[in-house]
Amino acid sequence: PAYDSGTDNYVVESVTIAGTGFETSAVVPETAPGDGEEMISGENAVEMRPLSVRRAETTELAGVLLNSYELTSPVSCPADASAMETWVYSFFNLEAEETAVIRPGEEEMRKYFEGGVWADIELSYDDGSGTMQTLSLEVSRPNAQGDAYAARTEAGSGGEKNRIPVIWRVNLADAAWASMGLQDLVSRQLLAPSVLTLSALRLEAEGKEPVTIRLEQDEENHTTQAYVGEELLEDRYFRNFYYTLISQTADEVLFGAEGLPEDAEKIAAVTFSYTGEDRPEDVLGYYRISDRKLYVTRNREDTAFTMSLTKWEQVWDTLEKLTAGEEVEARY
Repeated sequence: PAYDSGTDNYVVESVTIAGTGFETSAVVPETAPGDGEEMISGENAVEMRPLSVRRAETTELAGVLLNSYELTSPVSCPADASAMETWVYSFFNLEAEETAVIRPGEEEMRKYFEGGVWADIELSYDDGSGTMQTLSLEVSRPNAQGDAYAARTEAGSGGEKNRIPVIWRVNLADAAWASMGLQDLVSRQLLAPSVLTLSALRLEAEGKEPVTIRLEQDEENHTTQAYVGEELLEDRYFRNFYYTLISQTADEVLFGAEGLPEDAEKIAAVTFSYTGEDRPEDVLGYYRISDRKLYVTRNREDTAFTMSLTKWEQVWDTLEKLTAGEEVEARY
């Protein structure tokens, strides 16, 4: 245990332990320290804007199983798997620099948590034996060097939080969760449906003839045949093209987008049609907002993206190779 109430001498310096199999959520401030955005409101009250994540279903890409995560607060959207792995596992193995105080009184709590609790963390995880545990940790706002104070909490019989009577001094300079924010964690993929769910793709570009790729699915063998008109496309080339298409990533994700930017000029669109009759089409719209920068919409959602024109040009160049019967390569 981190603290034995029977003796004040038994206090370990491991504030959090090693863990595997992250399952539910961690709640930390949306804004990272030092980014200039004020998080204190009212009289020394911390505005806790939860950044909450849960593990989603495992996904398969190019034959490799990948962990999948979803942000559930402050927005609901897919999370970047690689960034999430870094973020999640940085909660574990936090070692104390020192034990600051044992059995703190109200005055000491005010001293060490001046301004209130900066991060209120709740993390459910597998302890390695198949048993699910919950880590609850309260952390003060770190200073410029990353020093902060932390206290563990436990759930009481009535579900209330009871603070373990120890305050540790910790350093968060190398703790990814303390510096990563919403833009670091959100997935920047525009759209990436499984090719096995598609019935057609339609790509349009300014000054070009639209191209429709018809897809026939063999559900029993989990295979897809792609056609342009009556011409069957080389399977490997089509799959490399499709990977290029769904691998487009945004430079920035914009939440709460209201309408198009002024002077936005539509230059392209991609429509994804699905085999399921109850699943509506997905449409990506590409708009030029500067010489080499695009604004991308997804359906009628209030989430939009910005990305470089070069990424779209790569998609269309790859499409032209595909329809010309030329070899199409992709970096998986």
